[in-house]
Amino acid sequence: MTTREQHPFSFCRGTILRDYMNPNSPDCVFPKLSKWLLKFDKSLLETRLGRFICEKLGISVDRIKTDIRSIYYTDETPRFLNAFTFKTNNPFKDLLALSMTRTSVLGTLAIVGIGSMHVKHKVDDGADFLTEAKNTALSLGSTIVGVGSLGALGAKHFGATGSLLGVAAGTLIGAKFSGLFS
Repeated sequence: MTTREQHPFSFCRGTILRDYMNPNSPDCVFPKLSKWLLKFDKSLLETRLGRFICEKLGISVDRIKTDIRSIYYTDETPRFLNAFTFKTNNPFKDLLALSMTRTSVLGTLAIVGIGSMHVKHKVDDGADFLTEAKNTALSLGSTIVGVGSLGALGAKHFGATGSLLGVAAGTLIGAKFSGLFS
């Protein structure tokens, strides 16, 4: 079974941060810092973990050229993204590959950072560290998995509207799931 193409999601590309994070842009104030941060602005699929998962599950990944502008794009240095297609023998593996392509490493790190601050705040108020760390990990993990998988499922069957509805549903389900352990 082959899926439609999926471009890798990014935390900064397509946002107001784009020109400020693009080290090739005159608007970028700290090009060296931007280059370092952009190393983490990739999808989970593009990491060693993502490649390992695909290899172990037998998910074949192919790249396709697109006309979607990379965050490094300027008129002087035009750069474009590659999208991915997946060949799997199982719809769940297909969904996993799509979900990993839609999950931004930098976005995940930002969420984990916010979760860590929540744990610190609760512990400072007298809560047990292990209990709060477990609850926060379950909350964040269920939300990230819910948003990635339901967003991918919605996009696969209903396009951009399905993606948005899937992300919303994943967020709500992740919040409800985490509430079971509080």
